[in-house]
Amino acid sequence: MATEGLQENETLASLKNESESLKNKLEEERAKLHDVERECWGCEGPRKSVQPVLLRTLGRERPEQLHQVADRVEALGQFVMKTRRTLKGHGNKVLCMDWCKDKRRIVSSSQDGKVIVWDAFTTNKEHAVTMPCTWVMACAYAPSGCAVACGGLDNKCSVYPLTFDKNENMAAKKKSVAMHTNYLSACSFTNSDMQILTASGDGTCALWDVESGQLLQSFHGHAADVLCLDLAPSETGNTFVSGGCDKKAMVWDMRSGQCIQSFETHESDINSVRYYPSGDAFASGSDDASCRLYDLRADREVAIYSKESIIFGASSVDFSLSGRLLFAGYNDYTINVWDVLKGTRVSILFGHENRVSTLRVSPDGTAFCSGSWDHTLRNMPCYRKETYEVAKGYIDHCIGVQRAPPSKTVQIMCSLAKEMEKTYQHKLNSLLQNFISCCAPDYGVKLKRVMEEMVGDGILNWGRIVSLFTFTGLLAQELHSKGAGTDCSNKLADTIADYLGVEKAEWLAQNGGWDGFSKYFQNSKDSHSDSSMKTALFAAAGFGIAGLAILLVR
Repeated sequence: MATEGLQENETLASLKNESESLKNKLEEERAKLHDVERECWGCEGPRKSVQPVLLRTLGRERPEQLHQVADRVEALGQFVMKTRRTLKGHGNKVLCMDWCKDKRRIVSSSQDGKVIVWDAFTTNKEHAVTMPCTWVMACAYAPSGCAVACGGLDNKCSVYPLTFDKNENMAAKKKSVAMHTNYLSACSFTNSDMQILTASGDGTCALWDVESGQLLQSFHGHAADVLCLDLAPSETGNTFVSGGCDKKAMVWDMRSGQCIQSFETHESDINSVRYYPSGDAFASGSDDASCRLYDLRADREVAIYSKESIIFGASSVDFSLSGRLLFAGYNDYTINVWDVLKGTRVSILFGHENRVSTLRVSPDGTAFCSGSWDHTLRNMPCYRKETYEVAKGYIDHCIGVQRAPPSKTVQIMCSLAKEMEKTYQHKLNSLLQNFISCCAPDYGVKLKRVMEEMVGDGILNWGRIVSLFTFTGLLAQELHSKGAGTDCSNKLADTIADYLGVEKAEWLAQNGGWDGFSKYFQNSKDSHSDSSMKTALFAAAGFGIAGLAILLVR
């Protein structure tokens, strides 16, 4: 009988009740795991590490989204990025691209069957390989920068060593590393040149040994074509995430070959996946016209990035270096920039004349490149993070709360600003008092207007930038003496970073960024330094007049 093993007084009903009780306890424990206290997602500057965000649950049925628990975090303003370089050379749709670790070179692949290695600074083509098939859908740079991998409709992943010998035939040294039973959709080297991950239309991912071409591990679990993958950014790199036509994003353990987490909230194909810089989450872009953020520790979706006006699919996604921004390329020819915390769109980037098929942020976060079906790649600079660090370091030095030794750039800025302050002390102090009396308490917004007036004649140089920092340092000192907290100095640094690092990123890129600033003043001879300082002092006078003018008319 079915009840032979039951003890006396036990019935099937009592066992069923006990089973339900245990099930409820397991659900409660799972809910507790969703209560994760964590750092604010990649906020710029100090918010990156000091603003805790608690991922709470409002109940098992409806967990709280990221933008709800980040409602007190300051929103990012609108900004504009401009194309610095357009890379032309492909004869058909650009399908994939990847950055080299040296932050300068790019590899791209196209429907024309060509793989091209570019110098992103000069737009020169350094290498070009013609594949035996068209639709080269995947390409990747080796960590050493000495090889590139690619593949597509040939169902193979081929590795080409790079050499600067123009007479050497790269195709002759090609290695056929991987072989799938359907097209190759994505590939990525692990943390060395010796292993490579591939994804395929045969519904599998695989790990291969580059030297021998031996299959090391296969990953089965997708029910349809696998379209994308991304390796975790950790040192060990033992996990990766994949997405496919089955609407699933799956996280894999490379050692065991097992799927350790699976997410299925998209309503259509997942075209792109990208790990958050910390490795604790990943974003996905889908044909359902949305991007989504999944927290691996909370084991669930925490944010959706979409608007009713966006009706075309998202083809590629990537994070800024800090993680605060999510760049997403769409089939409507645009790139949308999302505030990861707030879930709001902060910018739309135009320029491509056909769908954006691929995009990647450079390893140092100072630029990102996008590829399109219009046959081109576009390289856009962004120096916000570097500019914020310089501005915050300088302001902290001015108010005496510096927590770490200043960088070389900050030291040079402090020295130049000190000399300027001594020479133009009366004029700067007069401007400062007028500014404080007219602009309280919205100093950040007014400071940006002053910066815009400072370059109203279309001229920007290092001298004017030094004058801006000098005035901002005096402003920070005055506000600090009146009891203003760190939030105020953070806002001033944010304002400078948004203006110089984003809106004037093109000028910074043309002048070597902040490394160019350091070299310019450090390597100058005495006569050249005198000339530069005169330029800076003249800019300070112009800055004062322009600043007072804009303040007095408002």
